[in-house]
Amino acid sequence: MRHLFGVGPRSPQSLLIAHWTENDPLGALDWAKQIQKPHERFDALQDIFLTWGNNDPAPLMAALDQVPNVRDRNDLLGMALGVLAGRDPAAAMDYLATLPPAQRQISVYERVYENWASSDPSAAAAAAQTLPSQMRTSIYQTIVEAWAQKDPVAALTWAQSLPQGTDQRDVLSSVMSTMASDDPQSAASRLDVVPTSQRSTLINDVASAWADRDAPAALDWAGNLSGAERTSALNMILNNVAGNDPASAAAYVQSHPDTAKLNGVAGSIATQWAESDPAAALAWAQSLPSGRIQTEALSDVLTQQAEQDPGAVWNYISGASSNSAQFQELAPKVLEHWAVLDPAQAAQHVGELPEDLQLGSIANIAQTWLGQDSAQAMQWISALPGGVARDAAVEEVVENQSQSNPQTAFSWALSIGDDTMRQKGLRNAASELYRSSPALAQQVMQASNLSPEQQSALYQQAQRDNAQQTNSGNVNPLQM
Repeated sequence: MRHLFGVGPRSPQSLLIAHWTENDPLGALDWAKQIQKPHERFDALQDIFLTWGNNDPAPLMAALDQVPNVRDRNDLLGMALGVLAGRDPAAAMDYLATLPPAQRQISVYERVYENWASSDPSAAAAAAQTLPSQMRTSIYQTIVEAWAQKDPVAALTWAQSLPQGTDQRDVLSSVMSTMASDDPQSAASRLDVVPTSQRSTLINDVASAWADRDAPAALDWAGNLSGAERTSALNMILNNVAGNDPASAAAYVQSHPDTAKLNGVAGSIATQWAESDPAAALAWAQSLPSGRIQTEALSDVLTQQAEQDPGAVWNYISGASSNSAQFQELAPKVLEHWAVLDPAQAAQHVGELPEDLQLGSIANIAQTWLGQDSAQAMQWISALPGGVARDAAVEEVVENQSQSNPQTAFSWALSIGDDTMRQKGLRNAASELYRSSPALAQQVMQASNLSPEQQSALYQQAQRDNAQQTNSGNVNPLQM
């Protein structure tokens, strides 16, 4: 990272430029202006102005006019004044007042106040109160971010002294957010200073940071909150705990007097626990009170387990009625994972789904299986009963075969029952056929059961598709 305001390591080249600047600043400046690459030129100029400003800021400002790029000039102006503000804030402010309006950009003021606030935040804050309102809000944020890092209590006291309104609300939020990250216990004890509209966000910040440091203490604090705030904080803390110790998080949920209200985190605990101990996670989920919390925890455990052992999960959920909410939610997910590991097994069970759920699962199995073993997949698809689900599976065949074997794809497309899907499949296959051989495309169409009018229209469409593809840089119009 490049240094800013003299902070951070400096490369050998940077040190060399600094040495040159100390002895011959104008010579160093003339050299830097000749560098062709913009980022390299700016880095060199930054080294020059940083060194120059640290030693003799008086001639620095006049030299800015020699920087040809306006954007570089404004950035360097802000940096140079920031360096000056760190040593002599009054001089930096006096110079700001002499700038023409076009150069009084908010970024320049932010750099001045940032450096000023790092050494004397209270003085910087007092001076900022005289700024125009449209600039003051941003500068307050700049000041308070630096102040809160050094002395958050003092920054908070200042924020509370501001007139009520947008500025005070935003500054309070910024101070408390920093405090929540650095000292969540202290922030928790001062929640009452935060406007109601921002309280829930801050509570989550405190909960997350405190859980990282001392989860038991954070849970004690959250337990003393009320209503939605308590639930939100507990969910945040328990989710954090579950990442390292899901069993402890699960025990807390189960022992909590309002267990059912913690459904928002139960699923997360279940998922994380199932990664290391699926049997224990499943037993815990089954022991939860019946209702939404148990349903969501079971769903997440079983979905996680299905990635490794879909057969076992299928046996578990198939014990329930196929019309049950649990079966209808989980069965398609299990079959999706099963199709990746063993599509033939998934295909054997897809018929056990209610008819309205079969369409998506059959199409998914077809797509996955075709990618692994197209011959076996097509054999299964050919045996499916006619209907929308078979049409969806055949559509996957056409997509899979069109480029490598467009004649096969065309034959399959002819078997689609739905007219719209059939026309789309035929167009796709015909376009690829024509691309490989216009004569073969014509021959295949003539051998089909399409009428002469349909053959002619499809052939002409294939011609147009290929012409469009050629003119648009080989982008298949059927895939746009």
